[in-house]
Amino acid sequence: LTRFDMKRKSLELLTSQYQEMDVNGTVSWKQIRYANSVAIGPKSGKIYLTTSSEIAPDRVVQKKKNEMLEYIWDTLHGSKMVLASGKPTGYLLQYDPVSKTTRVLADGIFFANGISMQKDEEFIIVSESLGTNVLKFDLTPDIRKGHEPLSPTEYIQRKALLSGKDLPGYTDNADCVYDGQQSTPICYVAIISEFDGPH
Repeated sequence: LTRFDMKRKSLELLTSQYQEMDVNGTVSWKQIRYANSVAIGPKSGKIYLTTSSEIAPDRVVQKKKNEMLEYIWDTLHGSKMVLASGKPTGYLLQYDPVSKTTRVLADGIFFANGISMQKDEEFIIVSESLGTNVLKFDLTPDIRKGHEPLSPTEYIQRKALLSGKDLPGYTDNADCVYDGQQSTPICYVAIISEFDGPH
């Protein structure tokens, strides 16, 4: 997760690791391997992000330009590897810019993708691409204020707003908008392709 400084025209690394607590209360640091989407809490200023998987996408040489190698991240190959593994290792993370800590809010998301924050910061929508769900995570005041690692029993429980039986294909990204008249948002999720037969 990086921040672009407009004045200095520079990037600042905010976080590349997160804290995870096991059931025994032991906290360890883990590398963010496949960061995907970001939403900023309008009330708390916390940054929420999805990580699609613990399987990182491949970094491959694309071409030479001015005698320098250019690299791209092959995210499509990465998503295929996640699908082949059959393991939902995506996370919903929260970065606190004050304490500069990143913690797990939810795990077990099968390719966590798009994320959108509701304006009152009461819930988050996450697109679970390979799980073929649109998920909702309710945020309590304690979750919004806190920054200490959560135990797995304290993780936010997911609610499926839409599932594969309700959808024509794989979800990608998410956005919630208001028209100024309503108190609840209209949320949009893109469908990137029809479901694959073997999946």
